[in-house]
Amino acid sequence: EQMAAFRRSMAIKVANKQDPDLPDAISKFDELEVPSWWRGNTKDKDASDDDTAYDSADTMAVASFQGISKAIQRNVEAGRWKEPTPIQMQSIPILLERRDLIGAAPTGSGKSGAFILPAIFLSGAPYQSFYNNSQVASDDEKGSKKKKKKKKSKKGANDNNTRQGEIRSLILAPSRELAAQLHREVERLGLGKPGGISSLLLSKSNAAHVIAGIAGGKKGLDALVTTPLRLVDAIEKGLRLDSVRLVVLDEADRLLDAVDGKKNKQRKKQKQYSGGSESDSSDDDEEDDSEAVARSSGSDQSHTFL
Repeated sequence: EQMAAFRRSMAIKVANKQDPDLPDAISKFDELEVPSWWRGNTKDKDASDDDTAYDSADTMAVASFQGISKAIQRNVEAGRWKEPTPIQMQSIPILLERRDLIGAAPTGSGKSGAFILPAIFLSGAPYQSFYNNSQVASDDEKGSKKKKKKKKSKKGANDNNTRQGEIRSLILAPSRELAAQLHREVERLGLGKPGGISSLLLSKSNAAHVIAGIAGGKKGLDALVTTPLRLVDAIEKGLRLDSVRLVVLDEADRLLDAVDGKKNKQRKKQKQYSGGSESDSSDDDEEDDSEAVARSSGSDQSHTFL
């Protein structure tokens, strides 16, 4: 009842308010708690002979969360908002629980912080905590699945040795200008994060490095910010996204109204046919999807979401 009253006072509306697992909203950033999955609670203590090892791993996991939290709080306090806005109060705890979310709020209400902060947290989560790989098999399983386990450990070896080629958060924006703005915000809010923040704005000049998996070095990328057209081009050239932990569609209403690449190519051909130069097609460093939306918007004009 208290949480329901708090949500009403903050004008926070949730569609699934009867959900018993719905995380409570926070009123301050220091109220953020370590999610249960981050603590490694999936591990069965009874299956392990060494409880000390379990406690040590748990302590390290909690320490990693708190380290990221302290860095974020410092960066938030240095910015224009000191306390979470209503969209952040409810969205951040939900995304930290790795749940899907559709959020709507007015312009200037802190929507970008509502997904950038969880993206920084999730990208910094220990590999084994995030994928629940700390579960220990029973003695019987150990005997029968020894070979299988060796193969698995090789596959997930990039956790301990190198995370090169990983892209842990993918943020999509409808225009080049908005994508650049989001990239700056990721860099600002992730400043001083333990291990550093590694983010990139996808462009023609760095696409080859991203596709080859060498962008971000051995640590990989915490966040890749891009427009849909640039991302699809990279995927067609071999970009792998199997390490992504969080996908964000910013300004989703505009993104879902964007026409597909075929329509854009047709528009370019029409320009050239009518006497326009090739430079008129706005094919510079990034294609601004918002231009396509302005020319042809609405579901009846849209073909697909890229």
